[in-house]
Amino acid sequence: MNHWARNSKLRGFIAGSLANAAAGLLSVALGLLLGVPSPPQLIQEMVTSLMPAAIAAGIIGTFQEATRPLILSMIAAGWIGSGGLVGTAASRLHRPTHGMMFPLAMGLALWLSAVMVLLPILSQGFFGVSTPAGAAKHSLLWLLVAASYVILLEAFTTSRLTLPVPVLHDAQVAAADRGRRRLVLRLAMGAAGVAVAASLGRWMWTLASLPSARSGEMTPEVTPTGNFYAVSKNFLDPDVNEAQWNLEIVGLVERPLILSYRELLELPSTEQHLTLMCISNEVGGDLVGTALWKGVRLADLLARADVRPSTTKVVLTGDDDYSDSFPLEKAQEPNTLLAYHMNGAPLSSTHGFPLRALVPNIYGMKNVKWLKRIEAVDYDFKGYWQQRGWSDEAIIQTTSRMDLPHPGEQSQKEASIMGGIAFAGSRGITRVEVSTDYGETWLPAEVKDALSTNTWVLWLRKWEPTPGRHDLLVRAADGNGELQIEERRRTAPGGAAGYDLVPVRIVPHSS
Repeated sequence: MNHWARNSKLRGFIAGSLANAAAGLLSVALGLLLGVPSPPQLIQEMVTSLMPAAIAAGIIGTFQEATRPLILSMIAAGWIGSGGLVGTAASRLHRPTHGMMFPLAMGLALWLSAVMVLLPILSQGFFGVSTPAGAAKHSLLWLLVAASYVILLEAFTTSRLTLPVPVLHDAQVAAADRGRRRLVLRLAMGAAGVAVAASLGRWMWTLASLPSARSGEMTPEVTPTGNFYAVSKNFLDPDVNEAQWNLEIVGLVERPLILSYRELLELPSTEQHLTLMCISNEVGGDLVGTALWKGVRLADLLARADVRPSTTKVVLTGDDDYSDSFPLEKAQEPNTLLAYHMNGAPLSSTHGFPLRALVPNIYGMKNVKWLKRIEAVDYDFKGYWQQRGWSDEAIIQTTSRMDLPHPGEQSQKEASIMGGIAFAGSRGITRVEVSTDYGETWLPAEVKDALSTNTWVLWLRKWEPTPGRHDLLVRAADGNGELQIEERRRTAPGGAAGYDLVPVRIVPHSS
C-alpha cells in the first residue's frame, strides 16, 4: 500500500509540522543569501505593523525585552502548525495511483499560493514585484521553500525502517507494521517537541535573564552595556559590515555628504552621559538605562552639508529601513549626538553598530539605530511607530522608580533604606519624595547630582519601618518644579505616567 494512503491524520500532521519547521529554517538561510526577507520575517513584520499602539504597549510593557522572542515563538508555532495542517490534508488526498504527480502538483500549488496570495497580503506585491529585491529573487526563494517542504514531507512520511519479511503471516506483518509506525511516530513527536521547546525555551531564557529593577540592589549610575535594554521591531537585526558602510546626508542640503566609518571616526568627537528610555517602559519598568556615549554632533554634520532654510525636519533611516524624524531645531542642539562608542567600546550590533542617534529629552524609539541615511525635508514626516499611533513629539514624561526595598516580605533591617532613580529628560530633577502610607504624607529623599543634564538621578531615603504592611510610593519634580503625573497612564501613545507603588510587609528583625 502507498505510504501516503496508509498514514494516519496524526502522522501526516507531525510529518507536515517537521517539514515546515525545517523549511522555515532553510528559508531564513536562503533569505540571508539572496537578500530577500524570509517568510517568518515577513509574517513578523506584518504582525508588528498591524498591531495597534495600545496592544503593542501592553505586550512590550508586560514582557519587555522578552517581547520579540515571544512573538517569534508564536510565529514559529503558527508556521509549524500550518505545515502540519497541509500535511494532514496531503495524507488524506494522496492515492496510490497519483504517483509523483501529487507531490509535484502540491509543490506548485503551495508556490503559487505564496507568490500570488500571501506576498500581496504581506504588502510585497505579486511575486514580490513591489520590493527592492524584485520578483525573481522572491519567486526563487518561495519556490525553494515549497520544494523543500514537499520533499521533506515525503521523506518524513516514508518509513525507511521497513525490511522485507516475506515469510511472515498477515497478522505478523500487521503487528510489525504497527510497531514501525509507532516508532516513527514517537521519533517524529520527539523531534517536533524539541523544535517547539527550543523556540519557547529561547523566550523563557530571555525573560528569565532580564535585569530586574526589583532585584534588591541599587541601580548603578551607569548601566553596564550587557544590562542595557534593547528593543527592536526586527525579525533579525542588521549585521553591518563597517568596510561597506557609509553615512549619507542628503535632501535639502547644498553639499550632500557620504562618510565612511573611518572618515567618521576622524571627525572631532565628543562624549556625554545620556539616559535612554523606551516609550513602552511601564511605571517602575526596566526599559531605561544610562551610558557614556561618544560620537559626533549631528549639528556639525548638518552644518558641513549646509542645510537649506526651507528644512523643517530631519529624517533618520537605519540599515533595517526603520525611519523616524524630529524638528531641525532639535537636530541642531549641541547635545544631539551620532554615537559610535558606548561605555568606552564600539557599539555592539544590538545597540546599533556602527552608528546610532542620541536625541535628548525624547523617547528611545526616535533614537534610530544602525544609522545609514540622514535626509533634510520640508514636510511633516511620520516615522514607523508614528504611523501606528504613537506620539510624534515623544517628550519624556517625568518618572521615578523605587528599587529598594523590593516588594514582598522584608525584615526591619532589610527595609531600612529606600532608593531608586528619577528621570525627566533634559528638564532634570529638583526633588524626590517618598511616602510610607500610600500618599498620606510625603518625606524628602536625598538626591545625588546627575552625571549630566540628560541623565537620571539616584535617590536615597533612610527609614525605620514598623511591623505590618506598608504601601510605599515615590514621586519626583522636574527642573521646572512640576510634579510628575499622579494618575496612572499606560505607555501608548505618549509614554507611561503615575507613581511607582511598592507594597512591603515588614516582619520584626530576628537578631
